[in-house]
Amino acid sequence: MKRTFYILLSVVFMATSAFAQEVPAPEEAEAIKHEKYDENKLGAHIGAIQPIVIFSGSSTSVMGSDFYTIGFPMGITVKPCDKLFFDMEFVPFFTPGDSVTAHKVDLLVHPGVLFPLGGGFTFGLRGAFEIGNGQVGFTPLLNKAFPLKGGGAFFTELVLPMRFGPMPNSDFVNIIGLHVGYGF
Repeated sequence: MKRTFYILLSVVFMATSAFAQEVPAPEEAEAIKHEKYDENKLGAHIGAIQPIVIFSGSSTSVMGSDFYTIGFPMGITVKPCDKLFFDMEFVPFFTPGDSVTAHKVDLLVHPGVLFPLGGGFTFGLRGAFEIGNGQVGFTPLLNKAFPLKGGGAFFTELVLPMRFGPMPNSDFVNIIGLHVGYGF
């Protein structure tokens, strides 16, 4: 638990450091204005993700009746061009316990590539490394962004995580989930 806390603290520190900038002197600011400079090369997002259905071996589990888990993704996106983005996402997942089992927190390290499709849609593919339960895999996704007037965008994302690794009754898990968030 302490290790997860320190990892999350490090992620937040790195994210805030990435956005910290020194204010240039007036003559430097004027030079920057005239450079071919795209201020939208770096982005970030925060949100919540809810697994809805989990398929594992021959069993199917549905959120609410069989399980409850929620994740809180936070990520940084680098946009080297208009057709391809690189994104590093960290997702702490919380699973509440009951009187018999303890609460559980796992961390998903989720690097990926995103391909803007136009019309606010983006297709992506992420690698997945789940710290806490020993699973690895990948996550295809389809994202729809809704730009906001003041900047940034609200988005919804359908995710289809596929995981391999130690699970009771199965070595393969397929999930359908919904991620909502704010990108800036």
